[in-house]
Amino acid sequence: MTTIYYGGFDPGSGEATLNLHPADGVEMASDTMTIPSIIADGRPRDLLKRGDTDATLAQVLRDGEYVLSVNGNDYFLGEAIREGRNETDALRDPNRYWSNHARFLLLALACILIPERSFELRLVTALPVSLYDKENRVKMKQALEGYYRCTFATAGQFSDREITVKVGYVAMEGQGILVHCGEAEGDQAVFDIGERTFDLVVADGQRLLTTKCAGEEIGVGLIVDDLKNFAKTRRRNLTTTKAHDLLFAYAHNEPLPTLGGVDHEELHEEIGNAIRRAGRTLTSFIAAHLTTDGEDVAASFDRVYLAGGGAYYFRTLIADLIGDDKVTVVEDAEVANAYGYADLAKQLEQRKADIWETRTYA
Repeated sequence: MTTIYYGGFDPGSGEATLNLHPADGVEMASDTMTIPSIIADGRPRDLLKRGDTDATLAQVLRDGEYVLSVNGNDYFLGEAIREGRNETDALRDPNRYWSNHARFLLLALACILIPERSFELRLVTALPVSLYDKENRVKMKQALEGYYRCTFATAGQFSDREITVKVGYVAMEGQGILVHCGEAEGDQAVFDIGERTFDLVVADGQRLLTTKCAGEEIGVGLIVDDLKNFAKTRRRNLTTTKAHDLLFAYAHNEPLPTLGGVDHEELHEEIGNAIRRAGRTLTSFIAAHLTTDGEDVAASFDRVYLAGGGAYYFRTLIADLIGDDKVTVVEDAEVANAYGYADLAKQLEQRKADIWETRTYA
């Protein structure tokens, strides 16, 4: 019998995450995986040059490098993108959510986590609020659902896979936080701050108030861009990965990684300034959407949950705007959405018994 997994898939604007629950309840070695939302074309024969003439792909790959082969084409993910060509995160392209980009991220994450050669993945995923309508939800379902035969390679491992994907529901990005962390009652909001997306989700308990939800291309990427421009003024090249390392250290009060001799105090000050500059754009958007009839911003809300990678960097600014007593940074903020989508996937059969039956679309 085919092994069945319930999953929550967050395609992400910076990182993609998959959280899984086996239908048989057997504990997994690891149930959650996150990789950069970047895919590159690649040629495995180039990687084979690392080893002896009889070396296999599994032998030459390093930890964190992944090669997915589908329909005769090879794609590099994780650390392997450094050896690939035409790498892309497909940002600012709405098609990324209903194209090969999201599909291949999902297949790679599933292959990393799931040991079986053949399995069925019953999935809940999500779209940003700005793209959330019936047409786009159907397109995303159609893009991800299907039967796939592929090969997958990582360090010490090479396998053929047969994967059946079924999508039970396409949620609104941020809804996973409500499911996983929110209350059953009360006016509450989620601020999901990603790399390049900000999703504001408003709900009465677990019931979405869709007309009050909003989304914008705002996120941690604004800070990253600012820091890269600063580095250029010091004749330094700052990678996105290094910028995130700097931000993480700053937010967690850890020593900052060095940046080519740039003074530590100056770098620390510049990071704070970059966060505040991006924060002005973010808080202006929040104020415009959560202020009514002259009230204070978000005055009617009982609780506001911060999630996504930007939760740590903008928490203070948001708390100053709407009140510290209302703001909660959720546990595992970067992956909590995927947890909520997986929780929802497990519950769908209770709501609709035939939810996982094969469907056709008009």
